[in-house]
Amino acid sequence: MKRLISKRIICVMLAFGIIVSAEVFSPAAEKAVGENNSRIDDEFISQNRSEYEYVCSDGDIALWYRQDIGAYQIKNTDNIVLWNSVITDELYDLDEFGGKWLNYMQSVLAIRYTLNTDTSGNFMKSYSAAETTSIKSYRLEKGIRQVIEFKDSEITVTLDTILSDGGLTVMVPKDGIVEKGDFCLVSFEIMPFFGAGTVNEDGYLVYPDGNGALTYFDTYNKRNINSTALTLDVYGTINTEEIDGDDNNYPASMPLFGIKKGERAFAAAVTSGDDAVSISVNPALDISPVELNYEYFSFSYRQTYKIYLSGIGSSESASSGTKLSDAIGGKRSVRYFFLSGNEANYSGMANVYRDFLLKNKLLNPVNDVEEPCVYLMLFMGAKNLNSLFGGVTNVTTFEEVQKIISDYREAGVKNLNVTLRGWNKGGYGSGSLKINPDRKCGGKAGFTKLIKFVNSCNGVKLFLELNFLELSSEKLSFGLKQSAVLLGNSTTLTDKEKEKYLLSPLRFETLYKKANKKISKFGNVEIAVCSVGELIYTDYRRSKTQSRKQTMDVFKQVSDTGVQGANLYMLSTAKYLYDVPFENSTDRITDEQIPLVSSVIGGSIPMTSGVGNMTADYDLLKLRWIEYGLCPSFELTYDSPVKLGETNYTVLFSSRSSKWEKTVADTYNIWVEKLSDIYGKRVISHEKIGEGVVRIVYENDAKVYLNYKMEDTEIDGITVKAKDFTVVKTEGTADDKK
Repeated sequence: MKRLISKRIICVMLAFGIIVSAEVFSPAAEKAVGENNSRIDDEFISQNRSEYEYVCSDGDIALWYRQDIGAYQIKNTDNIVLWNSVITDELYDLDEFGGKWLNYMQSVLAIRYTLNTDTSGNFMKSYSAAETTSIKSYRLEKGIRQVIEFKDSEITVTLDTILSDGGLTVMVPKDGIVEKGDFCLVSFEIMPFFGAGTVNEDGYLVYPDGNGALTYFDTYNKRNINSTALTLDVYGTINTEEIDGDDNNYPASMPLFGIKKGERAFAAAVTSGDDAVSISVNPALDISPVELNYEYFSFSYRQTYKIYLSGIGSSESASSGTKLSDAIGGKRSVRYFFLSGNEANYSGMANVYRDFLLKNKLLNPVNDVEEPCVYLMLFMGAKNLNSLFGGVTNVTTFEEVQKIISDYREAGVKNLNVTLRGWNKGGYGSGSLKINPDRKCGGKAGFTKLIKFVNSCNGVKLFLELNFLELSSEKLSFGLKQSAVLLGNSTTLTDKEKEKYLLSPLRFETLYKKANKKISKFGNVEIAVCSVGELIYTDYRRSKTQSRKQTMDVFKQVSDTGVQGANLYMLSTAKYLYDVPFENSTDRITDEQIPLVSSVIGGSIPMTSGVGNMTADYDLLKLRWIEYGLCPSFELTYDSPVKLGETNYTVLFSSRSSKWEKTVADTYNIWVEKLSDIYGKRVISHEKIGEGVVRIVYENDAKVYLNYKMEDTEIDGITVKAKDFTVVKTEGTADDKK
């Protein structure tokens, strides 16, 4: 399906540069308050110690610290090392390395910086373990404060490491970055090699590419020779240059990754500063200097944008350079959740992160849709590209929406969530920013009758899709620069054809409030908002610059609505999520796709992705819906989609509601009769127990066995038919699909 707004935007790539080093100094002067009001002790850590010293304990784990390079270890009560923050000689032969890579592998912090007058994008890199870096270390009640001075750049970063509640928090405080010289900090990596694994270890990397993906340590020799490391920009690309650009990083909907090593694992999540962070996934590759598997968060401290050095106002012939934005304020923190035994896997990572989100009210606690429901996206009309006067080609009217709902209810589909697309004036993609039903769809009279009808139907919920974010130039109100997002060079953010623009967050806030106030008067009707769950961005308008964090806060005001996408900041208020990330980037490093994001959200918010009438293998899609905890969804029309051939919406090829009525009804009955035991329940364990075979365990102990193979398969003593599933209910009885 064509996306309403591309989730990927061109990013300015930052490269490795120069190296820095390490010194130790510990006067008891710089007193401060750490996380949770843990005071800093006057006693400083012993200088230049090359051995790990005990710091503190929490439950059955302890934190140990090595002063000379500022490194940490997590040990258990038997004094066995569970996790290292840096690469050690025991893990990897460090004698073969020197210079940059040796410093990098033994650093808890790496920074990228540039001259504050640079316009050529010349970035340099320094490391906390290098000889020209000094580290002052102070004891906290439950950890260590490091004041890390990168002397070559005169940049100082304070890093607090706290052991609490069975996990580790690493934080750069709000005022923890100081720039004294001619250099500007651009970004920094926190503990880039924490928990890294070798190619000879049993383990894997987990990351939120699409819905989720993993890469095994031992598939090093099986990867494509052209494979490269993967960068995932959380909530959409950080450094925005162009809509629908070709040279993009992939987005991630959650600031989360994990590493499993043998019988232990950890999940790492950003708990502050998630508005400007990326995930770097680095499996061992042929082109890698080291045969290590590691992941880390890279925090942006400044964004970059293009400036024109000559030919201002021209396009491709202009000479351009790079300029930095102002510093991005606020603290940054990463939480490491430690797992062991049966919980040391990607399901355990999803579970512990979900519990954290629920505890901190960042995720809706309970799915309020108690019974299975089918989700219909009904497409109504689109702009006719051959019309001189902007005419609309209509394929569904408000009256026909009533008929579809009535027919499907008569066919046995009692619970329907219906979202209307292309219903507003001008049809799909018109850029209309007001509640104004299109005349060809039935106008205000037809709209009013539909609302009255829906309010009389039990089990039917109606959503009106509104695209506040994507604008077309001919529909912009109050002038282009008053409504569209501006780049740092004061040009508008647009695509190559200069046809699409993004609405500024300030305008979005005003328009959404007006629309929501108007919709609230209609009764059992709500808004479905395009793209707010897919990306955030910066708007560089003078005196009213809106950062990514401010844009995120504006989007959070969208509450109790349908939301396109599944970005974390929308999960505390969304009514349902559609177009949830389903497929990953098909990057060459991925060994398996997993339902990581769905496992976190499932049981809290209904989700849809994958359209039943737009797949070549419907039976396969049904299995994937079940595996990923998704509700059945279809995008339908009353009339033939062939009529849309000369419009801006040509993705539908089989969508007539009459043709799909029986399939939708049969699917609904399967969900009601066979899947009611697990509907709305949280996943506790997801496991691939053989090629094409999956077992899922839910919070009520019910199990689902999925067989993607072309032949019947026996699993745990239960025969599952080819391309089918079996539910074992809570009381232990098997219930086949057919």
